[in-house]
Amino acid sequence: MTITDPPARLASSLSYRSQHIDTTTMALQEALLGDDHHLQTRVRKAMVALDDRHVPGATHDSDVRRSYDMLRRLVRDLGGSSRRIAADTALLSAVFDWAAIAAPRLLPILSGHFRLAVGGIDELGNGSVYQQQCMDELDRADAIGVLLHTELGGTNGTDMQTLAIHQPDGTFLLRTPHAGAVKFMPNVAEGGVPKTVIITARLVIDGVDEGVFPFLLRLRTTAGLAAGVDVTALPNKAWAPMDNAMIMFQDAVVPADGLLGGDWARVVGGRLVCDLSRGARFHRAINPLQTGRITLAGAAVAGARAGTAITWHYAKQRRAGTGPALSERDAFQRDLTTAVAQVYAMTTLVRDVRERFGTSADVTRSVRAMLAKPILSNTALEVLSVCRQRCAAQGALRANYLTEWAGNVEGIITAEGENQVLQVTTGKLPRQVAQGRAPRHMDITGLQVLNSPVDTPWWQRLLTERERVLASTAQVGDIGADVFGADSAAIELSTATAERLAADSLLAAAQHSSDRRARGLLGVLAAAYGLERLQAHALWYIAHGLLSSERAAQLGIELTACRREVAAHLDTLVNAFGIPRLAAPIATDDYQQAWLDFAGWDQLLVGGE
Repeated sequence: MTITDPPARLASSLSYRSQHIDTTTMALQEALLGDDHHLQTRVRKAMVALDDRHVPGATHDSDVRRSYDMLRRLVRDLGGSSRRIAADTALLSAVFDWAAIAAPRLLPILSGHFRLAVGGIDELGNGSVYQQQCMDELDRADAIGVLLHTELGGTNGTDMQTLAIHQPDGTFLLRTPHAGAVKFMPNVAEGGVPKTVIITARLVIDGVDEGVFPFLLRLRTTAGLAAGVDVTALPNKAWAPMDNAMIMFQDAVVPADGLLGGDWARVVGGRLVCDLSRGARFHRAINPLQTGRITLAGAAVAGARAGTAITWHYAKQRRAGTGPALSERDAFQRDLTTAVAQVYAMTTLVRDVRERFGTSADVTRSVRAMLAKPILSNTALEVLSVCRQRCAAQGALRANYLTEWAGNVEGIITAEGENQVLQVTTGKLPRQVAQGRAPRHMDITGLQVLNSPVDTPWWQRLLTERERVLASTAQVGDIGADVFGADSAAIELSTATAERLAADSLLAAAQHSSDRRARGLLGVLAAAYGLERLQAHALWYIAHGLLSSERAAQLGIELTACRREVAAHLDTLVNAFGIPRLAAPIATDDYQQAWLDFAGWDQLLVGGE
């Protein structure tokens, strides 16, 4: 399906037939996506051109091969260099976001190729001939990049089990010493697709364990698997067709230049030369994961934007007989206004984190990514679940994309660090800071991802107070009788901080908008999001004496008023997402006719006419 874009602006969304975009919609788009309209339009056109629609009867394997074909075409259409795409943070973010929306089968393989493999070599490599040869193949997408990190026994920080044993000739032998060390889930099973991989493994020199390092290997070429590598395809997942596999190493040879140690780690005369501690070596090795976390989380939110847009478009057509359209029913409006407020808050949050990602010290950047990923992806899944349910039977069909978007988010929740693990890690930082076991700037309650608004609404002050109380109890190790345990308390604090930051980001977007009407709408959305979060934690606020019964009643009245205001402007708010016309029956102007066309039943009258 082709689309036409007005100059320097995204085309109209599913909500409108007209291509006219007023100044308010443009201002909302800028708050969500930034002001580089040319970049967004260019990437979106490239994704739509891939024509990633569901093909009835397509096999899992054919979908897998199609995803790699789409990746090669995308690289070609965006200039022919994977390396340039990976190095341009704004471009890479746009690639992930628009893939999530218009090419959901492509999204799952993007992170491994662009961020973890290509970006990993750029960030951790030393420019040797071998590394440059591998990079050239990845750059052209002649080979696809993958990270082999997760292990069957679990990937628990520095406790990696795969071994890379240094040999007298300078090479390394990769070895899987026991079942728990089997690499689990990387997408390397497809025999016809060359794969160049980065493997995290424990470096062993003369019997001494030197810690975890990354190693570069041409795992699969046109000639087949590398010697000493066994690959077994895993059963299919419930979503996102991929050639996931288990990998066992039986002394597979990695060239001497396969150690990705940059200028900070090398083997000289049979001895490791590295100034970093063992723990620091691991964190340097997995540093490319940090950008992957926030890029993938942003893609999850992009899928949620698409889900709300397609659901709103369908709801305006769906009627029960001669009754009101689904979009006019109050229960539906309550659900969709909540979803739209959540999507706006998450989109402004991910934009703020992305924009500040390259300007922070590595450790602070890492904490920001770990803090943001859970709330972004968890909220995206919540929104998409509501959209799928409100679309009823239509929402269950892959042809209507909702299950594709939700499935990808399910994968994102696990990828680059499972969400709950990240929440426990970040939520325990304040206590570690208080005990001197972590530097002060790692305290998540002190991480101002953006500037707080000057005039803080009452509900925003309560969000901040919840965070302060949880942080103060965490610092002294008091988890409280109403909390299940220390991990649960950490999750509460991490979530409270993330929710406060999301509200901050949306309020800041409202303040900075140049359009008066957009400022008002963004402010109402921020209030709707913040008040809904207060309502969700109302029992906690009451128990801590922070919310009186009178204020609780007022909260409900204000939240309902905000939802009504959002409902009155849903066309404008959803249109600002810029979602293109998708190849889905419920994305058309007449979903009933679209299904009749699918069946070839042109003799029927739609709507009983």
